[in-house]
Amino acid sequence: MYGEPPYTPDAEAEEAPPWREDFGLPGPDVLVYPPGQQPTLWVYTQGGWKRAHVHARQTYRDRTYAGRVAYQVELQLTGEDGIIGTYARSYWWGQPAVAAQVWA
Repeated sequence: MYGEPPYTPDAEAEEAPPWREDFGLPGPDVLVYPPGQQPTLWVYTQGGWKRAHVHARQTYRDRTYAGRVAYQVELQLTGEDGIIGTYARSYWWGQPAVAAQVWA
């Protein structure tokens, strides 16, 4: 059975910024998951857990974020206009507000 994680983190998920050349070279290594083979994550944002489909894993190698991993995901969020839509975001791995475990 799939379900959201059984805890509430102290803070919402921190987004990873898009890589820029001024972070230093080289750019991140990127693993793209093909359609139908995309894993899912749980992301705590907008006051609750959201199920997110992973499009890519980015391993940063630059001087600013070396060794950090971000996941580029697609998830349903409420926009500033109050309308729920599908958005692409990147979140850092290794924070309590991003979970991969399947809870029973």
